[in-house]
Amino acid sequence: MVRLTIRARVALWYSAFVVGILLLVAIAISGVYERMGRARVDTDLTSALQMLDGVVIHELGENATLPEAARGALDELELPGVGMAVLDPSGSVLATAAPDTVPLAPDQLRREPASGRPRTLDARKIRITASERTHGGDRYVVVVWTSLGPFEREGSVLRNTMLVSIPIAAVLAMVGGWLLARRVLRPLTAMAADATAIDHHRLDRRLVVSGARDELGQLAVAFNAVLDRLAGIVHAQRQFMADASHELRTPVSIARTAAQVTLGGGASSEDEYRESLDIIADQMQRVTRMVDDMFLLALADLHARPLDRRDFYLNEVVTDCVRAANVLAAARGVVIEAAIGPADVAATGDEGLVRQMVMNLLDNAIRHTPPQGRVMVSLTETDGVVEVAVEDSGPGIPAAAQRRVFDRFVRLDAGGPGAGLGLSIAKWIAEQHGWQLRVDGRGGTSSRFVLTVSGVSTVPVP
Repeated sequence: MVRLTIRARVALWYSAFVVGILLLVAIAISGVYERMGRARVDTDLTSALQMLDGVVIHELGENATLPEAARGALDELELPGVGMAVLDPSGSVLATAAPDTVPLAPDQLRREPASGRPRTLDARKIRITASERTHGGDRYVVVVWTSLGPFEREGSVLRNTMLVSIPIAAVLAMVGGWLLARRVLRPLTAMAADATAIDHHRLDRRLVVSGARDELGQLAVAFNAVLDRLAGIVHAQRQFMADASHELRTPVSIARTAAQVTLGGGASSEDEYRESLDIIADQMQRVTRMVDDMFLLALADLHARPLDRRDFYLNEVVTDCVRAANVLAAARGVVIEAAIGPADVAATGDEGLVRQMVMNLLDNAIRHTPPQGRVMVSLTETDGVVEVAVEDSGPGIPAAAQRRVFDRFVRLDAGGPGAGLGLSIAKWIAEQHGWQLRVDGRGGTSSRFVLTVSGVSTVPVP
């Protein structure tokens, strides 16, 4: 099946529409002409009937007999294209004349009802009317008729003219539709050519917007917006791959170097072998955590990590995370201080992801707190709003960098521990729950992360 172009389809539909309109107009004109033509013929016949009756009455007024008056009236009255006859009450034809029209036989004249209403003799295409009249003591019937031949010929000319005009109009409409579609679709063709030239090497190119208010301009604006989003996604993907490669290179290089040194005879004692294996194990654990984090973010980008929503107590989750983080804090000489209210905070969400979010915030605070420093954790409720705050006594986050800390692979202390994914994951988890995670630090003295939780209720503990 041949698929027509939009230009061809527009031309065909336009011509079909025009032809349809012309057909409707032609049918309407034919109907109106038929009714108006018949009305005109009937009006002429009625006038001829009255004129014939008037002349007969005039002749009778001059003391003529009815036959003499009938013959005199037809001799005196001349109506081109109209036949006339006068009959007595018994049906005998007193006088008849048919100049320039079809003559009728006496039998046909006798059978014509004297109703005064015109009718058509379909067999001969004749319009005829008759009326019975009385003048003094004389009764008679006047009959007039005319051929519908001229009227039919006019209608035939009109119909033939329309039959010839409609195909010509259809061809002109098709050509006009083709030219109109070509002109209208020319910007669309140019847009298609520009879009074809855009590939992954030239994602910075955009379609030219000639008129933003018309439909094609709106299409170009929408397409450019799609390209902007696509370019952002591709750029983020490339940056993600570059950052991931850079982050994975360090632990892999360390582990490979340790293995090569050990295999090359660089380790001569059991303690040195154990030290090399410890280095390799630590680096592989770092790689494993990094891969797990990247996998979670990849699922997040694909919206393939649905939440396992369940009811839980947020205060218990924070307390358990603080208890687990104390082990990491003790190894670095950091003290965690917790201020969690006595009330139970009932929440609904993915408890596993919420635990991971809180642990990421605690791990980030511990790693940026110097030895003998402190990490403060609080859970407060004010006017129905629950906030979980994690603050460390580290160097703090400069105001200019506070908006970047949630980006992937961002580490303000270059070369420090971690891959720069923990805060990104925490931000994503908060957004998935409809919560808000923000930086509320004081610049150079500390960094404070505040989680604002919605959709929870507090229940005082008796």
